Amino acid sequence: KDNSVGPSDIEFVYFNLTLNPAGANLFTESLNPTNPQLGKYIDYEIFDVRDNAGNLYHDAEAHHIYIDSAYPGVVPNFNSGFTTSSYLNTFSYNVSDNSFETNGKGFTPTLACTLGIGALNTVKQYTSDSTAVFNEDLSGLEDGTYNALITCIDNATFQTSHSSSFNLDTHGPEITITSPSPAAATIKNGTLITMEVTDFTAVDTVWYGFN
Repeated sequence: KDNSVGPSDIEFVYFNLTLNPAGANLFTESLNPTNPQLGKYIDYEIFDVRDNAGNLYHDAEAHHIYIDSAYPGVVPNFNSGFTTSSYLNTFSYNVSDNSFETNGKGFTPTLACTLGIGALNTVKQYTSDSTAVFNEDLSGLEDGTYNALITCIDNATFQTSHSSSFNLDTHGPEITITSPSPAAATIKNGTLITMEVTDFTAVDTVWYGFN
């Protein structure tokens, strides 16, 4: 029966189920919720079940089902490809799911979101459309390029993933004098002093001076 529009509009839909033996005393049957006669909210009961001896079973309890047909929404609140010099970083996402509309209707929808960065994994649970904020300590990671991968799974096992790259650069540039040799104490006029400046991301500016 369809409860999507209120009790006054409930309609009963009957199905004749042919049970399939799956074991000595176990029978299974599936109900196709995409039937156009059914709505998003379904209450179902099992009745008029008889065994070979004629014993009757009637299920007096109504079982509630919500038909989820959509994937969770995940939208990052930051741009992919950013560079950070700090180990402490915040990754923020707007997460949503259509099953949250069932709150207050006898259902307890949840959205489990996991943020993975390298070997780090943080799991958070949400029961409504939310801003998911992950405050991550990346001090266990070496400088490099990483992907922040968030995966959100709802009660119907629909899942959505989103990957964003970023650069972790916590060390300053390295400078190496290549010529003349550092051991050379005397140079002639006009000698070029050359050096190499390297950094994981990029070198912005180089200043030099003479004493």
